[in-house]
Amino acid sequence: MTGLIIDDDPLVVQTIDHFVEKSALAESCSHAGDVATAVNLLAVSPFDFVLLDLHLPDSPGESALSAIPATTPVIVVSSDPGFGAASYSHPNIVDYLVKPIDYVGFNRALQRASSFRSSGAPRTPAPPSEPSGQVIFVKSGSEVVRVALDEVRYIKAEANYVCFHFGPDTRPVMALASLKKIIGQLPAGFLRTHRSYVVNRAHILRFDGSAAHLAEASIPVGDAFRAEFLNKLGIVA
Repeated sequence: MTGLIIDDDPLVVQTIDHFVEKSALAESCSHAGDVATAVNLLAVSPFDFVLLDLHLPDSPGESALSAIPATTPVIVVSSDPGFGAASYSHPNIVDYLVKPIDYVGFNRALQRASSFRSSGAPRTPAPPSEPSGQVIFVKSGSEVVRVALDEVRYIKAEANYVCFHFGPDTRPVMALASLKKIIGQLPAGFLRTHRSYVVNRAHILRFDGSAAHLAEASIPVGDAFRAEFLNKLGIVA
């Protein structure tokens, strides 16, 4: 399949080009950094799929949708997953990639685009999905540091900071932020256990009634958080 990338971020375009080289589903991609260029390319060239950023310099990315044929699958690429609900009026949107994108999510989106083309008809799009290997960027001292959330074992609030704890071979990351603000950026697998702690469910080994035990630490579970923690833990009776 050949595609069109509508995005003004050269790093995103470079990343997608690299992913296209790795994937057996795509051959090449053309580039457009704004809606006007994209519309011109769409008018003269057929594309098998379109990757569309929603925040473009000349006009909102949604305005490019009207120039994309209804039979061409669209993959939204955005730093804001909130467009999901509005996109149900655009049945040729097949997936959403939340920046920074990863290869697993990209290849999944290409598979959906390929299925869409094979079906020959628009379908109801899937809701925005959380990319595997999700990352956030936090301010740590004078630097901005990348935090791979699937590698985080637990998070602890300490005064005006939060500390991200990883495995035994990785140093913790201290970030100048409130735990409340960090929680708003976390995927569903992170469970609040205490006013000062959040734990990654994937790394919990056991729960004894008062603490969630990980391989390298025991995280207290406060009375105010116990009921919700147990509910989200998903205990099989």
